[in-house]
Amino acid sequence: MSKRFVFLVIIGVSLAGCLDGSGMAEHAMLSEQMAGGDVTHEESVPSSTAGSEPDDSGFEMIEAVRYCGTTSVDPNFDCNTFCECIGGTCQPDGFGPPPEGDACATPPQRACSSNAQCRTLNGCGCIGGFCQPNGFGPPPEGDICAQPPPDAYEGSSNDNDVSRATSYLSSPQTGHNFDKLEDVDWIRVSFGSARTATFETYNISNFANTYIKVYVYNPVTKQTGALVGQNDDLCGFWWEPSCWASRVVISVPANSAYAIRVHNTADAGRSIYDPQAPGYAFRIY
Repeated sequence: MSKRFVFLVIIGVSLAGCLDGSGMAEHAMLSEQMAGGDVTHEESVPSSTAGSEPDDSGFEMIEAVRYCGTTSVDPNFDCNTFCECIGGTCQPDGFGPPPEGDACATPPQRACSSNAQCRTLNGCGCIGGFCQPNGFGPPPEGDICAQPPPDAYEGSSNDNDVSRATSYLSSPQTGHNFDKLEDVDWIRVSFGSARTATFETYNISNFANTYIKVYVYNPVTKQTGALVGQNDDLCGFWWEPSCWASRVVISVPANSAYAIRVHNTADAGRSIYDPQAPGYAFRIY
């Protein structure tokens, strides 16, 4: 056997060792070191946390969570059907079959039988028995289709600003509501002759607690002037809803105008997903 043949056999055996698992790794590391310095190889281990698990690709899948109970009289109003507020998050209520998918991580749906029961001005309509985006214009923002629709006095102009206040036309305004958190209603009225005028909210419903302020109003500039009267509770019995109404009595001169601001002092104690928005009626006599 020639020396040249033995040398070729040794080279062949060395190459075979480089082609097995450890040999290929050593060969790759050697090539990288020769190409540009030291290289450190570490195994990648997917991390895991409570409520999550890796998928087939090794990436962490985090379970969606919906928080609840921060501003609600009934924390469960913040949660979807078949879910309840447990420990600050919406979870299956344990009655009947468990909710499908991430149902407890989504806002509750508002049941309806007509578009009038949905926030049509915000792009929602009654579809399949629930208020959902109607597909016209840009999609509604956030969870707005699950919230109560505004009252008729909001209209397309929105009476949250004094410059767009609704006019009081001698008869009581019924059906006012606070359709969203921090909703404010403005009403304006003019008096042709001097008199004693009473400004009053009544027919309080769904835990509303009105607070009214009466300002002098300039119909030309649409701006308020001096505050001439204000009232929170009509009486002191906190457990009686009729006491949550408000009343202001003032003497008004001839040819005067006033703007009345009404807001809900109980606003922070309710959920925006309540089945019915807090409501009231308003009258001047």
